Amino acid sequence: MQKIYEQKYAILGRVKEDKLQEVNLGTDSEPKMVRVSKELEGQFLEDLICLLKEYIDVFAWDYSQVKCINQDLHQHRINLNFKTG
Repeated sequence: MQKIYEQKYAILGRVKEDKLQEVNLGTDSEPKMVRVSKELEGQFLEDLICLLKEYIDVFAWDYSQVKCINQDLHQHRINLNFKTG
């Protein structure tokens, strides 16, 4: 699969956000959205989606599932100074 990708898509370089499509690996009631290149098509795209669905349990779908990341790295805080004058 890697060889096929390299032969067909390596020329494209980095995929820009406007050339991505969303694919739901979950269900309508519990969506698990991923983005894949719009350039992927046919059997390769189908195989990729099948592979992602097969290994869906290895992905962290929210920060609470990521045990090794410090909570301070992904929390946004706004410090307000009420003593302005």
